Amino acid sequence: MNKEEIHDFIRQNPMLQLATVNDEGHPRTRTVMLHGIENGSVLFHTGNFKTLYNELKADGRIEFSTYNAESFTEVRVSGIAEEIDDDQLRETVINAPGKDYLKPTIALKGKEAIRIFRITDCQALVWTMASNHDYPKTRVSI
Repeated sequence: MNKEEIHDFIRQNPMLQLATVNDEGHPRTRTVMLHGIENGSVLFHTGNFKTLYNELKADGRIEFSTYNAESFTEVRVSGIAEEIDDDQLRETVINAPGKDYLKPTIALKGKEAIRIFRITDCQALVWTMASNHDYPKTRVSI
């Protein structure tokens, strides 16, 4: 896959399994939902009251994967998560279709609790059943 195909794959499979490292050096994963891809950066959000937020602020190195079961294709992306402090973007995220689940958090914690991150320096690796035994794997800058 080339850069554009990888971007399309991520958009079509927006549930990302995001890996971070906790304060004791142990890996942690959780599912986050893609907000979008802008200027080559993957965007997602979390709450500033969550462990994920603290892990990202302490060490922005991440990797995420997304998978399509029909094609047996996985894309893994490593990069650096950087917080974006932009009220207009926060409003865009909060008001995006399908984001009604944020309303209880906003009611309880306020809009400022929603924090947006961009993943930069993205390197993608595409895995399929057909390429399972091919080594070394090739990474693509996205």
